[in-house]
Amino acid sequence: MVISLPIIYIRPFKLKYLFYGSAATILVFEIVLLIWSLATMGDNGFGPTISNATGTSTPGWNIAFGIISTIGSIAAGILNQNDFARFARKPRDAIWGQVISFPFYAIVCCVIGILVTAATQERFGEAKWNLPMLLTAIIENGGSRSRAAAFFGGAALVISQIGVNVPANALAGGMSLNTYVSSVITA
Repeated sequence: MVISLPIIYIRPFKLKYLFYGSAATILVFEIVLLIWSLATMGDNGFGPTISNATGTSTPGWNIAFGIISTIGSIAAGILNQNDFARFARKPRDAIWGQVISFPFYAIVCCVIGILVTAATQERFGEAKWNLPMLLTAIIENGGSRSRAAAFFGGAALVISQIGVNVPANALAGGMSLNTYVSSVITA
């Protein structure tokens, strides 16, 4: 929040390049992490990511949990879409952002996450679904190069969070508050 505070004072139309840079940074990070995990997974191959070793759950419930988790992660963005869509040239222009980009990027990120987790599961002894925990395991099991890689991975996550936090929480809320105050003043 403290890191995001100075960025909030920049006019929204000037933040476009920050958001492009944030999206590009996390995309490059995800691709590099995927390539690294697949190239260094060893002879054992992918770990058992779908089946539960304890036998307390079925793959169907794991798939349902994954779908619900994905919808939960994009729900706030979908709800804030109307704050940004009102600036579109035509009302139909906002549809493409919701129909194509949300499902596409959610699926791509989930597939990359599954592949990275499966490729690193045998190496670290358990599935590391949480990205900061994966970076911690990389630091603990590697040398100075692993620490540098984890540092750059953490920096990419910070940049990504700023790129998500500012428009989703500050700009969307500010636009809604501005609309409300304007309607109260004119009434």
